[in-house]
Amino acid sequence: MTPKEPPARPARFARFLSQAGLVALSALAGAAAFPPLEWSALAWISLAPLFLVFERTSSRWGFLWAYVHGVIFYTAGLWWFTEVSGLGLAVTVFHLGFFQVTAGLPVFVARKRLRLPYVAVAGAAWVGMEYLRSFVLTGFAWLYLGHTQWRSIEMIQISDATGAYGVSFLVATAGGAAADLVIQWRSRSERGEESASTVSKRRWHPWVTVAVPLFLVVAANQYGAWRIGQEDFRIGPRVAIVQGNISQALKKKKEVAQPSISEVMEIHLALSIEACCSDPPPDLLVWPETMVPGYLDSDPVFFSQLQDLARTRGVRLLVGSNSYEPLPGGEYRKGNSCFYFDEEGRLIGRYDKIHLVPVGEYNPYAAFFPRTNEVIFGTAGFLPDLSPGEAPYVGKLTARGETSRFGVLVCYEEIFPALVRSFCEDDVDFLVLATNDAWWGDSFEYEQFLAIGVFRAIENRVSLVRAGNTGISCVIDPAGRIPDEAILRVDGQWKNVRGHLVADVPIDGRRSPYSIVGDLFARVCLGGTGFALVLACIPRSRRSRPT
Repeated sequence: MTPKEPPARPARFARFLSQAGLVALSALAGAAAFPPLEWSALAWISLAPLFLVFERTSSRWGFLWAYVHGVIFYTAGLWWFTEVSGLGLAVTVFHLGFFQVTAGLPVFVARKRLRLPYVAVAGAAWVGMEYLRSFVLTGFAWLYLGHTQWRSIEMIQISDATGAYGVSFLVATAGGAAADLVIQWRSRSERGEESASTVSKRRWHPWVTVAVPLFLVVAANQYGAWRIGQEDFRIGPRVAIVQGNISQALKKKKEVAQPSISEVMEIHLALSIEACCSDPPPDLLVWPETMVPGYLDSDPVFFSQLQDLARTRGVRLLVGSNSYEPLPGGEYRKGNSCFYFDEEGRLIGRYDKIHLVPVGEYNPYAAFFPRTNEVIFGTAGFLPDLSPGEAPYVGKLTARGETSRFGVLVCYEEIFPALVRSFCEDDVDFLVLATNDAWWGDSFEYEQFLAIGVFRAIENRVSLVRAGNTGISCVIDPAGRIPDEAILRVDGQWKNVRGHLVADVPIDGRRSPYSIVGDLFARVCLGGTGFALVLACIPRSRRSRPT
């Protein structure tokens, strides 16, 4: 018998180009489902081209294509990184690409070894990867497939049980179903109707392939309608958000142009006074992350100005600034903090950011590669030397005769589902996020970040008060909605504008299933994916051997 000859070189090259094009199409379609294009419908089929490549390639190439898919997807979706550092984008994309392999490889193996349809494995594998990405290498829970559906309010209510992972599961499962349908159609075309009827005995019928994701989506929407119908919010405190729109260029002038620092304070004090003149006046006034220049606890002038503002306006203040704490032995501790003042101007609490941004706020490589400090300083112009906080902070606020409890988040912390859930464990009524996104210019980072906040609100059934230096400042209600009157707009723009917002905070008395079980759904998906991998490693003869 003559051995089968490999395909001619032109044919192999044509197949390579075809597969590369499908992988790129899959990755770019997935990225296009996120802001700024926000073609969210593409998310539902974006994984199908990748799975079609898996269908006709080897395991080695399957690994490579999954990685390439990740590189293209994250490069397009995180292009706003280049506002600060192109090198930072390259390093981030390099390691995030391997996470795509942790999703693609189980799908590939389950298909090849277990003969499972993509619709049966895609959802669990993708959720398992996203869960790993939330904590491995400090975590980066951005660009989850589910985040593309942030405007589909009814459907994403399942997040109060499964977290955003449940929505990712729906989207990935639909992508698997789309791939299965193409494979079934192609099989009928290539083998003919008679052969296809034989194949159908071993594979799911097309109607089953369509029915699975359709049933899940309908069920999710029904659940969402039921949960929304249960709403019985009470009106909580009235909150004022100050958005100073301070550029990073101005904030960096503190060593060389002291008047610029005074200007930052003057802008925020003036906006605060305007906000306090609203009728009715606010109960809580929030300044974004690091909007008090320098170290507030070491600056008696700025500290006194804030005390005077609280006393004269009878309002509580939550302001972002760095903190400086001397330690024994001449050491010191610096933190990214929020300071809480009562109506009498007394400092009654401080929250220090727990989850710091790698490289941006601390150098995780310093202990092993000391020279990386020089690289970071040369690239970014500063040395990241902050220390993490130790525990969440819960503030208390009495308004309308009732006392509310709120948790405080700083910037990047919003993206981590488990961390935000831990902030809500102490029966908080709402969350306050202080953030400074001026680093990202006029990019689409703002909208992606806002979409993530919608899921944090639903997961924990709490309102999320977002105070951004350059936007997007708003109040997200416990169902993930942002009413027109609860978002700061100036001339129709919601980022890189200056102004203030005064809005009431809705409070939901319900406790979400997610707040009780946490990431159980994601862990089950990860465990199921791992089990499928183990099962696939068992020789087929042993799996089919009778007991």
